[in-house]
Amino acid sequence: MTLKATIIDHINIDVRNFEETQEFYKTLFDFDLLADQPNRGCRIIGNNNIKICIYEVPTMEIGPGVNHIGFHIDNFDVIEIKCKELNIPFLYDGIKVWEKSRSFYVEDPNGYEIELSEFAGGGL
Repeated sequence: MTLKATIIDHINIDVRNFEETQEFYKTLFDFDLLADQPNRGCRIIGNNNIKICIYEVPTMEIGPGVNHIGFHIDNFDVIEIKCKELNIPFLYDGIKVWEKSRSFYVEDPNGYEIELSEFAGGGL
């Protein structure tokens, strides 16, 4: 019998700066600081559905392995407006279509590529 995974529970990532990263995710997604765990060297940010555990490593570099992190966005039609207000540039010349969904790609302050999608999983 196989395990039935239903959601991604959380993601752990290294970041260059706690405050800068928290501010980016707070401003763009309204993610809150859910836990500060200095004894573990991390903070957990997110909401009821998404948790990102961030570890501050000032010398971190983006390496091979993670292509991007994707988020489904309920209010997809406001992405362009919100990113322009925050001076967050779009990668790849703006909107892209994959399967049955539209996506925008941006970069967080650490260099992680973030996909903002109209429909989860491309609408598959």
